[in-house]
Amino acid sequence: MTHSSTNDKAAHQNQKTPCRIPKVSLVAATLALSLSATATLATPSLTINNMQSVGSVEFRFSENPADPFLIGYDGVNLRFDYDYNPDARKNHNDWWQGIRAGAFDGEAKSAGNEDFDITTLYRSQDQVILYCLDIFNDLETAGFVEYSVYAFDDDAAGAPTTTTQRTITRGPWWWPSEETITATGNLNNVLDFLGAVNDVLEDQYQYTFGDRNWLNPADRWISGAIQVGIWESLYDDYDSTNTSLDITDGHFSVTGLSNKGETLLSHAFNQMVSSESLDRSQVLLFQPVTGGQTLIGDPFDVPAPGTLVLLLSGLFLVRKVSRGSR
Repeated sequence: MTHSSTNDKAAHQNQKTPCRIPKVSLVAATLALSLSATATLATPSLTINNMQSVGSVEFRFSENPADPFLIGYDGVNLRFDYDYNPDARKNHNDWWQGIRAGAFDGEAKSAGNEDFDITTLYRSQDQVILYCLDIFNDLETAGFVEYSVYAFDDDAAGAPTTTTQRTITRGPWWWPSEETITATGNLNNVLDFLGAVNDVLEDQYQYTFGDRNWLNPADRWISGAIQVGIWESLYDDYDSTNTSLDITDGHFSVTGLSNKGETLLSHAFNQMVSSESLDRSQVLLFQPVTGGQTLIGDPFDVPAPGTLVLLLSGLFLVRKVSRGSR
């Protein structure tokens, strides 16, 4: 998800590519705000719960707002109703914004320590494929930015979740009021969605990347749909036993997604009940140290240190026996 200011030149000067894109001019936006719009006040914060820190890495994305995307994006309108009540006739407590939805590709380098191996990143350290995780923060593009790396923790006491808070002001300009909104998500639901979308891409779109189908969108509308599906599965209510996700209703909703993207998501959401979740070892989270957009990506499969020692020992033994037999 990326966001430009009123034009690309201003965004470049700001050295920052936020994930939300205003779809009105600055004058129109100011007028809407003076009447009754929802405005952002403070920098949002995201907390990752019940996951383990496994090191740090630095990423760099293009400073051009159109360039961070792997294969383009789908422009949509996002709405988050943080006090959604399915029984209410109308729900008004919402936050909304126009966005560019799609996968990013960036460059990685070591953060100056030996606790995380950047060569394990997919596709490579020169082209890392990532999606947005939270909906309030912005993508930093001012050179290399340090990120803390989080992996799923099988020994955690509770479910892996994220919590994002943002302070907004509501009401007319002559009587504004501040309010803190909270978006909480269960990452297990994201794994359910990614497992399902991988199956749909294989069965109906002839993808051959297996568990990494989601990281290889062949078109911008596929990339945009997968991004929207990640948000929907994270922020909307989902119960694998009796609830299907829907991007048109609930806490999180989106309009403007392409028809083909909606069809892909419909198939994936229906498939979540029967597909296996994406394995936890196939997903990492990346949280910027100084604030910004938290990202989700995939490491390569690498042998555990003990396994690697055994493999090397086996090769040494085979070689020694082979020499002795000559």
